[in-house]
Amino acid sequence: MKHIYRHIKKYLPYVALSIVFLAMQAICNLMMPNLMSDIVNVGIQDYAMQIASADGVQAEALKDQQMKYILTVGVKMLLVALLTVAVDLGIHLVNSFSGTGISRDLRRAVFSKIESFSSQEYSEFSTASLITRTTNDVQQVQMLFTMGLRMIFYA
Repeated sequence: MKHIYRHIKKYLPYVALSIVFLAMQAICNLMMPNLMSDIVNVGIQDYAMQIASADGVQAEALKDQQMKYILTVGVKMLLVALLTVAVDLGIHLVNSFSGTGISRDLRRAVFSKIESFSSQEYSEFSTASLITRTTNDVQQVQMLFTMGLRMIFYA
């Protein structure tokens, strides 16, 4: 892990940005049920009780206020949904950038290390084994960064 940390260290600002985006996404996801409950509790239930106890002209004015309130909260929900999509795209972009950068750096380091092998070390490992090991290991680190980081911090 110490060897991998050397390559991850320069991507830590992107990890921090990803965590900020994840916090924003969590807040947006928690806002949606609150806005929906406002529509039901205030926009429908409270206004319905006021309309039922009002006379004709006042009832029409309350219906207009009710519709404005529901539309206003609906627009807020739409804006929160659009913000959630934008933040989600930002998370994917930042995680993909950092994951591919880390895997590129690791592949370069592994390639340099393999180039420095002596002929005796080459004989210990087959070419297929070296390719498979380096490809799978680097890919696992990249997957941890692109997907695992998101799941860990979001949870």
